[in-house]
Amino acid sequence: MDNAAYRRNQGGEEYPLPKNVELFFLPPYSPDFNFIEKLWKVLRDDFFNNKFFKNVLELKDYVSHVLRNVMKSRDIVLNICNVT
Repeated sequence: MDNAAYRRNQGGEEYPLPKNVELFFLPPYSPDFNFIEKLWKVLRDDFFNNKFFKNVLELKDYVSHVLRNVMKSRDIVLNICNVT
């Protein structure tokens, strides 16, 4: 898990964990371990590079369209997850 404060509180007195569960936290800066960082890099590099949007609605529609297509593409998803 990341080191967000609300995650760090899990396993304490307020939010106890079952005895058979152990939490592992990512290093403070670890984009290589965080798949969302990899997704954003793919989106920036392959879909948003040098694009201009007239307004926020156009950007929102484009993001929705791209995300739907990315999730349908097995190759892109496997690439993001470093699965060959």
